[in-house]
Amino acid sequence: MERMFILIDVEQRPGKNGVDYWRLTFQAIDNNEVVEMTVDSTYKNFERSGWKHVVRHPCPWGVYQGLRKTQRKTRSGLSVVTADTPANIIHRLTSHEQALELAQLSIEEETPRARFGSLFT
Repeated sequence: MERMFILIDVEQRPGKNGVDYWRLTFQAIDNNEVVEMTVDSTYKNFERSGWKHVVRHPCPWGVYQGLRKTQRKTRSGLSVVTADTPANIIHRLTSHEQALELAQLSIEEETPRARFGSLFT
């Protein structure tokens, strides 16, 4: 089974080239690893891989599958996932608060399956 990641943050930032970019932060369900991805509307993968729909969706929160880590790390030491992989959301959550709650349950080692069982069947 592919790893599942909870989208826990989406931050729009001004880019150096005058075009905004987005930093997406995910938390792995299996080991709580936090990873980041940046997407820029000037890159082909923004539309081709579906990240445009994620950053512009009114409720992008959910569980994503199929993210691939690169060898790179952020300045803060987080692993980087590539935006070349499709935005494969397998379960949409209803709010940012619900995404953070699911992430916290995973950290506390309470089985997320007990609270959100339908995600894992």
